[in-house]
Amino acid sequence: MKDLLELFFYNVKCAVQDIGPEYNLADGQIFLLHILWKSGTCKATYLADQIGITSGAVTGMMDKLAGMGLITRERSEKDRRVVMVSLTDEGLKTVQAVQEARFERLKGQLRELSGTELMQAVASFQKMNAVLKPAVVVRGSGGAEVNGDREVNSENEP
Repeated sequence: MKDLLELFFYNVKCAVQDIGPEYNLADGQIFLLHILWKSGTCKATYLADQIGITSGAVTGMMDKLAGMGLITRERSEKDRRVVMVSLTDEGLKTVQAVQEARFERLKGQLRELSGTELMQAVASFQKMNAVLKPAVVVRGSGGAEVNGDREVNSENEP
């Protein structure tokens, strides 16, 4: 089972990994944009935690994305140490375009499956998503509260 899952994730990654260069983005930058797209405005430290990198590394990544006009950063008025990060309109368009390109790439490769096989896969993914669902409560477009202990919504800064 472990080998099968590793192979599956590897194959999916290979299928979509070369899309980033079309947008002049590295995989980590795409991941950061995706987190912002799903979570809304959030703290830079939250992004670093989600990606699994240091705050210094996320700062470098954000410098590049801000220079490309894809994100904005603002310091909290309550605590100047806190940096809140948001997608710009261009960043939103870019992350949506990358996601659509990835979807189209996978869809093209999955055409080899029969309709029945696709329906079985969809049912399996739905069940796995229900079982693996993370403890995230999404609140409108403002952000998310993770495990009830970390506020990442800009409306509720520390």
